[in-house]
Amino acid sequence: MVWIAIKLNKALTKVEKHGEIKSMVAVGPIAKIGDKYYIVGIDKKNRQALLRMNADLRIERERITADPKTEGAMGSPFVAAGKLHAMVGFMDRSEIWEITPDFAPLKKIKPSGTAFSSITLKDGGFAVLSQDLQTLDYFVERFNTSGQSIWRKKIYTLAKTGAGTPPVLCELPDGLCLVGGTNNRLLVARISADGQRVRITEDTRSGLSVPLNAMAGYLVGVLGNNIHVRGIAQKSGDDRYTSFHFVETPTP
Repeated sequence: MVWIAIKLNKALTKVEKHGEIKSMVAVGPIAKIGDKYYIVGIDKKNRQALLRMNADLRIERERITADPKTEGAMGSPFVAAGKLHAMVGFMDRSEIWEITPDFAPLKKIKPSGTAFSSITLKDGGFAVLSQDLQTLDYFVERFNTSGQSIWRKKIYTLAKTGAGTPPVLCELPDGLCLVGGTNNRLLVARISADGQRVRITEDTRSGLSVPLNAMAGYLVGVLGNNIHVRGIAQKSGDDRYTSFHFVETPTP
């Protein structure tokens, strides 16, 4: 199996360029700065890699993590304030690195807890979703354009019984939102821009349970200031799955 990177024209009607990623058995998130593309992948020896491709979609450089304990597995690249960042996972911690185009660290940022995902914000900063693995508390932490933490807020605790799904973090016109599942129910949290106010809405009306399969996550979108959540779920005692569309609005 060979992965193919393709670039479409502006009309999305034909392929302008393509390139092969022969060394990877899986590819993940991508970020772009200028005419360079940065892609996360897993190589044939099950090692995590970060690739840099040029404008012609040819691989220019690879960073292979041979030992996550000492080197850190670099993944989930993103661009904040025009700078390239990557989530870096070690055996006992996670960090966010601002890195050069050749993957050398310029700055190492240590979020509280174990970081799972991050999003770039419109003001040039970014937000990070993390979890305390002992208490199972989920936190959102907001950083400014210099990589300094502005605030950190506990959002909810994952129930030890009942299904849960990996949360999804996104930006709202007036703050952030976190969509997840706990105790077999869908949960939507609104977080003010300053991190001071959190409103949590749980789907207690539909009778639907969050999917047991962690891979069956949610598709989350923001339209205006409404949060739209789509996914699959099932009712208690029913083996059949059903699709759903849950809308959370600014006013209950």
